Amino acid sequence: PSAMPNLTFQEGAPREHAFLWSEEAIRRGVLVHPYHNWFLSTAHTAEDIELVLEATDAAFRHVASRS
Repeated sequence: PSAMPNLTFQEGAPREHAFLWSEEAIRRGVLVHPYHNWFLSTAHTAEDIELVLEATDAAFRHVASRS
């Protein structure tokens, strides 16, 4: 369901990439599970979502730089 997205990496070392990505997001203040569904809520504000997107974008850049 769209309210329960998750992330998978298709290339390289998928599980290692997922854990590295999750760790980098945590370093930026965002907790996302590396291999299970996430749960969105109407309690999340636009600012919350922006924070998550900024943190996860930076985490993606970090993973890409290590690949």
